[in-house]
Amino acid sequence: MVKKCIVYIFGILVLGFGSVLNTKTGLGVAAINSVPYGLS
Repeated sequence: MVKKCIVYIFGILVLGFGSVLNTKTGLGVAAINSVPYGLS
């Protein structure tokens, strides 16, 4: 159970990092990344 939580949190961080990179480089935000971008 603890391992699943760690993997889940790591996945959320990677998704957030990718969303930030997309917006900072001017590539825009994909539809799937709009919710994490809005939350950040």
